[in-house]
Amino acid sequence: MPDKRPNWLRWLLVKLGVAKAAPSDTYRTVYVNHFQRHLPPAGAPADPNQHNLLPLHQQKPLPHRLSSASAAAQGSLSRANAALPAAEEKYPDNRIVSSKYTAWNFLPKNLFEQFRRIANFYFLCVGIIQLSIDSPVSPVTSIAPLIFVVSVTAIKQAYEDWLRHKADLQVNNRSVRVLKDGQLQRVQAKHIQVGDIVYVVDEHKFPCDLVMLASSNDDGRCSVTTANLDGETNLKVFRCSPATQALQTVEALSALRATIQCEQPTTDLYLFRGRLLIHSDRELNASTPYMTSLSQQNLLLNGARLKNTRFVFGCAVYTGQQTKMALNSVYTSKNKWSTIERGMNEFLGFFLLLLLLEVAVCTGLKYWLTAQPRGHPWYSPLPQDPETRVTAKGVIQDVFAFLVLFNYIIPISLYVTLELQKFLGAKFLVWDVELFDKERNLPAKVNSSDLNEELGQVEYLFSDKTGTLTENDMIFRKCAVGERVFGDVGGRLMEVFEGNTQDYLVDLTEPELQRFMLLLVLCHTVEVSQVPLLPTSSENLKGKGRRKGRSFSDESMRLRHAKGEVFYEGASPDETALVLACRRYGVVFKDHKDGHHVVSYLGEESRYEVLRVLEFDADRKRMSVVVRLDEYRVVLLVKGAETAVLPRVTAGDVERMQRHVDAFAQEGLRTLVMAERQMGNEEWIAFLDDLNEASNLLVDRETRVREVYEDLESNLTLLGASGVEDRLQDGVAETLEALRVAGIRSWILTGDKQETAVNVSYSCGHFKKSMLELHLTKCEDVSTCETLLQTMRQTMIQQEADRENCLVVDGASLKLAWEHHRTLLRDVAMGCVAVLCCRMSPIQKALIVRMIKDSPKHPITAAIGDGANDVSMIQEAHVGLGIYGKEGRQAARAADFSFGRFRMLSKIFLVHGHWYYHRVATLVQYFFYKNLAFITSQVFFAFFSAFSAQTVFDGVYLTFYNIIFTSAPILAFGLFEQDVPSPLLQAQPHLYSLNRRNARLSVREFATWNLLGVWHAVVFFFGFYCLVSPNGVLDRSGQNYDMWTFGTAVFTTIILVVNLKILLYARHWNGFLLGAVLISFLAFLTVSLLYNAAVWKNMVSPDMYWVFFVVFANPSMPLCILLLVVAALLPDVILQVLETSQLRSAFLKPFLDWRPTLPMRKWSPRSFSLEGEMEKNSRLAVRSRYHGPALSMATTADSGNSGTVSLSALGQQARYRAHSPSPEPPADDGGLVGHPHPSTVHFLPLDAAPAPRIVAT
Repeated sequence: MPDKRPNWLRWLLVKLGVAKAAPSDTYRTVYVNHFQRHLPPAGAPADPNQHNLLPLHQQKPLPHRLSSASAAAQGSLSRANAALPAAEEKYPDNRIVSSKYTAWNFLPKNLFEQFRRIANFYFLCVGIIQLSIDSPVSPVTSIAPLIFVVSVTAIKQAYEDWLRHKADLQVNNRSVRVLKDGQLQRVQAKHIQVGDIVYVVDEHKFPCDLVMLASSNDDGRCSVTTANLDGETNLKVFRCSPATQALQTVEALSALRATIQCEQPTTDLYLFRGRLLIHSDRELNASTPYMTSLSQQNLLLNGARLKNTRFVFGCAVYTGQQTKMALNSVYTSKNKWSTIERGMNEFLGFFLLLLLLEVAVCTGLKYWLTAQPRGHPWYSPLPQDPETRVTAKGVIQDVFAFLVLFNYIIPISLYVTLELQKFLGAKFLVWDVELFDKERNLPAKVNSSDLNEELGQVEYLFSDKTGTLTENDMIFRKCAVGERVFGDVGGRLMEVFEGNTQDYLVDLTEPELQRFMLLLVLCHTVEVSQVPLLPTSSENLKGKGRRKGRSFSDESMRLRHAKGEVFYEGASPDETALVLACRRYGVVFKDHKDGHHVVSYLGEESRYEVLRVLEFDADRKRMSVVVRLDEYRVVLLVKGAETAVLPRVTAGDVERMQRHVDAFAQEGLRTLVMAERQMGNEEWIAFLDDLNEASNLLVDRETRVREVYEDLESNLTLLGASGVEDRLQDGVAETLEALRVAGIRSWILTGDKQETAVNVSYSCGHFKKSMLELHLTKCEDVSTCETLLQTMRQTMIQQEADRENCLVVDGASLKLAWEHHRTLLRDVAMGCVAVLCCRMSPIQKALIVRMIKDSPKHPITAAIGDGANDVSMIQEAHVGLGIYGKEGRQAARAADFSFGRFRMLSKIFLVHGHWYYHRVATLVQYFFYKNLAFITSQVFFAFFSAFSAQTVFDGVYLTFYNIIFTSAPILAFGLFEQDVPSPLLQAQPHLYSLNRRNARLSVREFATWNLLGVWHAVVFFFGFYCLVSPNGVLDRSGQNYDMWTFGTAVFTTIILVVNLKILLYARHWNGFLLGAVLISFLAFLTVSLLYNAAVWKNMVSPDMYWVFFVVFANPSMPLCILLLVVAALLPDVILQVLETSQLRSAFLKPFLDWRPTLPMRKWSPRSFSLEGEMEKNSRLAVRSRYHGPALSMATTADSGNSGTVSLSALGQQARYRAHSPSPEPPADDGGLVGHPHPSTVHFLPLDAAPAPRIVAT
């Protein structure tokens, strides 16, 4: 029955999850070229000349027609679409809006967002209170700083939004060609509507999300690069529907009458469900339409660029803000808060309580003093007078008066200064030439400057392996075919017998080898890279102008193509490596034409018809290609992980192949297993019918298609296996060692085999021979998992205190431990200095990070990766780090910080992280200190003014104290301070641990800073009070100093001490810091002179006239100010001396005589060329790299002394072997490990003593 509920109620129930969305809310119907607008009214006579506009009957029949079975599977959706409406749905236009504000909503929206901050809202309330009561100071003193802070932030955000508006206009107003009225017309991109047929030529971007209808290639394929979407620079192949691939002319497309039914837009770039229905009759629903399925292979995304294809036609299905790129531009992941921000909020809470306490005490003492019969002020009414009665209004007035007077204890400019410091400070990481990736010509990038200081707090680092620790540059090394093993030697394939390479070439004409090589050259998605094409002129398709993007590399490629050289573009480096290896051996994949792979096998060219490609996905862990052998037979070629292929093999020696795969993995090679299945035409047609029916579903399509794939990829015949090498990146071993010394525990989370991952862990120094190796692997039940974990914990408790442990976990065992023994797993893992998790899924990576992040101590975590499978753990960690990957930039886009190489992590953590944290922590402490030192003098004055709420400082000083007189030096400190030089931080990584656990914002540090602030306030106030009170110091005219003179002298001392204190705490004096301090002094002097030299009528009080000159007219006052400055800063000097001495004795004693061996260059943030700096830096570089011995994991049965231990638990028996491996071979450098910093060499002792390892068997 139709849903009769109101639309608003139905919408609310869907949002709450109570009701399901109607099919029309989940899917949309798109009329291609808006053909329904030209349909005659119902019942009109048919025009015989217009009856069959679409020449479908001259084409091949479509692979599937809408059947009753398919309609039944669709349920209500098919019934809803049984009669398509003639009216077109309303969709947004193609206008892109990335800006946040408009001219009419900027002011209210921006103000609302800014006053959501507690500090801004607090000062707004104070300003309102000042306007509503008889305020002791002018409301300007609170409102003016608030307006300044809000205005600076608003101007910054307005400028950023203006830049976004400019970019939007450029995109929206670009010219595109759309099919209208039977011809191509130029329109602005923003005017494209859903249903328009858009024409796109080579090297141009797609203006919206298009369902591909036809291309210049006869087989309906086109090449696309999606670097603007996901960062992947390799070419991807997209296809149009077979039903429309022949419609390559404007006339044919104008006659097309079709509808597209597809899901509503989603953020998933790699998922699209839809179907194309082609109507061949005059009436829209006069007959059952031809139907074919649509998937992500048919959808051309907005922002992607057409490559090596002259033109394509596509129908717009998602436009404007509903394109997948626009939906993905809104970042929806969880907000991350730095440790310092959380500590800062606690400090704000403390000072708010302190403010309320001061207000309550002063208000109470005022009424207590007024009630005393003796000693009350002569100018106040007597206690018995009626006007001295306590009333609620009077109490509220006094409370608000003291609140206004003491509110400056909260630093109003803290947020804006911190925001500027983080934003500008992030530029130094981007400008660092040592973090510039020369291979990709990319500097480091900061996506979230709010987390700069978290780089100095990391305790756990979770790293991917492939592409992060390794190059992700695959080289074919070995393969196994049947019982034989072959290896690549100098680009030639030779047999390996009992570990020895034979000196003769392999005969590739042997049937077994030929089948294996043909599988390698046919089962892939690699494309032959073509020379970039220019669109050609034709009668119907005319284009003017030179193609953009033409470069010298294009011409170079054209010349190399002319010589017969073939170039490959692949989505996976593994696939490309296998195809390149085949080319070296004379089996060349030459091209893909008209649905055929063209292969030259030892000079003999053949064509193989590709019937279907079942692409790789993370669930199946394999890919397949269906190829026709002859008129009666087809063959399914499969390759994938051994865990996904070997269980499906029914013919072949599985155990022997498993041994080959394990042997390859122990050598550190990435392995794949190859198999095939031959079938007849009838079997293939039956599968195709099932697949077509599943593909045409709009509901649960993926589940049904996966089931069909599972049925097809079974009963396989084993052919062989391959081993591909992925080299370690330079500097990985040194970086991991430096992080270990810094106290950062490294975990490697990978999807590779256990043997491969363990070998890489040893070769990169993640595992060491001296560590006790614990294995939580191959657990098939809960009891075995628990027994292993309990045994490991007992072993860790009983072992020596200085013994280090490492842990190996696989995905299946992790799943059991996570579900049943999560706490025990966490305790064992956190007791190890290094952990390796293999065969991990992306969600398991995120769960591991969450487990450590949510542990009782809540350590700060960082995650680093390079691929889409690492995004979940990167977003889960406190700090997300992305590597510019060769397979894509998803990780770099989702990360908080991105860069080119793993070795750069050493400087990012040890140098930039240390500096960022030290700067920001000091900035926060300093802001609270300077406001406490300033306003406490006002609290003291209340005791000497009978709690009359009289201010001792003039309103101008109150207004400018935070925003002018004291803001510049701390900002310069926050940008340029270097408490320890960069070479020393990298040479001594353990200095990183000084700031562990937010040490500089601890209770002790907070108390020290603020007790010094109270001491300074005591010196400021009582120093001058003692000077003035006994004899009432006279000026030259014979008059005593009044209250304003006293306040001005105190304020002058405050400005001097507060600004000099930052110089005292700075370890790196530079021109910016000294200039900022000087500017602050000059600003205070200029404002005081101008303000005191004249009477500013109707603007400010005349009480301050000539006061500043009176203060310095008496020689004793400057001398007193100097004396008080020294007295105030004396404890700071003592503490700094003690701290420096402790640092030197505890950490720097071995380096007191340290001197850099190369000249140190001073850096300034001037404009410079990154390439020039890189050249100068490379001339100075002295890099001692550690290339450890090639380590391979031998099985415990082959070497060493071993003993067997049997344990029984829960009725199950587990056996363990204790194995003592041979000692690590001595290093070539005499036991010294070189540090990667270009101007220093880091010396560390090598670990030696071997230790047993516990493994489950």
